[in-house]
Amino acid sequence: PGVYPYVCTYPGHWRRMYGALYVVEDLDSYLADPEAYLAANPLPVRDDLLKDRRPRTEWKLEDLASAVEHMQSGRSYNNGKHLFQVATCVACHKLEDVGSEFGPDLIKLDEKFQAVDILKELLEPSAKINEKFFQEKIQTDDGVTVTGLVLKETGDTVTLIVNPLAAPKPIEIAKDSIDLRQRVDVSLMPKGLLDKLTRDEILDLIAYVACRGNKKHELFQGGGHDHDDSQHEH
Repeated sequence: PGVYPYVCTYPGHWRRMYGALYVVEDLDSYLADPEAYLAANPLPVRDDLLKDRRPRTEWKLEDLASAVEHMQSGRSYNNGKHLFQVATCVACHKLEDVGSEFGPDLIKLDEKFQAVDILKELLEPSAKINEKFFQEKIQTDDGVTVTGLVLKETGDTVTLIVNPLAAPKPIEIAKDSIDLRQRVDVSLMPKGLLDKLTRDEILDLIAYVACRGNKKHELFQGGGHDHDDSQHEH
């Protein structure tokens, strides 16, 4: 019995894929009332790494807006680029020839779209959805219901992406099998993408997107903040 850490050792996954494994003598008693069981049967921590595990933070706009609006040089380009992949932005967006193009083209973001606007989109993705990126719920005549982003539509079929994070391959539905189609006011981009990241990591990610992946941007100059994260992936 004890509490043991686990982590995904695929490069980069350690940032989001980790946790604590609880080994108990009496599983039924633990599941019936975990708090009472642990109070009566305290478990030793079997690895000091658990003391350093990062908590999940439900970041709010007021927590980060000022830091993002007044972001200065010295941000890490390498870290921002890496986080763009780790935070699963690449599942829907493309930047520097990496990622998919289910969502808006980040290179072509309006210049008026500032860093704090990007932060707002990440924290509340369903607050303001571009007309081209509303999802649709489709119910077929055999009782199947799917919700996703319509990628293509012909006279005979509708092609949509349901969950680019888990299943990046689009599905095709014959129009003559559709009983119901309706728009869904929920973004394909899920909430909570920043919850496993630290403040500095969020600033690096926002800087990377705001600069459209431009390594020579002034935000990435000086400060000695850039480093090779591979040293942490052991």
